[in-house]
Parts: sequence; C-alpha cells; structure tokens
Amino acid sequence: NKGKDGSGRTCGDPEKTMIDLSEIRGIYLYPGFTDMRCGIRTLTIKVAASFGPEEYKKSLFVFCGRNKHSIKILEIDDDGTWLYQKRFHDGRFRWPKKGESATVSLTRRQIQWLLDGLSIVQKDASKEIDEMILC
Repeated sequence: NKGKDGSGRTCGDPEKTMIDLSEIRGIYLYPGFTDMRCGIRTLTIKVAASFGPEEYKKSLFVFCGRNKHSIKILEIDDDGTWLYQKRFHDGRFRWPKKGESATVSLTRRQIQWLLDGLSIVQKDASKEIDEMILC
C-alpha cells in the first residue's frame, strides 16, 4: 500500500497520519529541549551518538523545542532520512522533563497521544493488548 510518492506514506489524505508506524521498530523521545533550528544532519548526529546504525534504522526520534509549541520527528529508513515537524497553533505539547536517561522509549499509542497534545502517561487509559485469542 504505497503512497503517491512510492514511500508507503500516505500523501494528501488528511484523515491519515503521514508517518506509517506499521514498520517502525522503535520510537524514542529525547527529554529536555532541542534547538528547533536543527535540521536533518544535526539531529542525525545527535541520534548516532546514542544508537548504533542498526538500532536507529526504521525508528523514530522525537525532539521538542523550548516553548513546547513545536516538535520534530526524525525517521531513518533503508534509503534515507525523513524529518517531520508539527507545530501547534494554540496550545503546547505535554513534554516530559529531562530525567536521568538520554531517551525514553514510547509505544505507538504514546506517540499518538503526544501528537494529539496529550501526556504520554494516561493513568485512566486501558492497558494495551498485544494480541487477543478468541475461542
């Protein structure tokens, strides 16, 4: 199911997310703040300092600006690098403070919460189910 650009991403369909999470192996959030002037090269160098080349392929790395209005998501796939950016017109991202670890691993559900402007910790959310067996 390839997008119009042949990448597997959805293009031009406003009801679908541009990022195809089906083949993503890991989603990593960088706590604290990143200079939003950083581009693909600088963010890739930042990722390479924390991960080996095989670890960061087919993964997403999420960065947030100081004012929390904007995030950037770096995706490194088999043949190149993508840089996505989302900026809220009104409101801020619920961004965790920098803790002891350099990165935080997120689930697909948590990245969706973050992109929707919610916290990555939802105390009242039901538990994720990996698979369900019906008899």
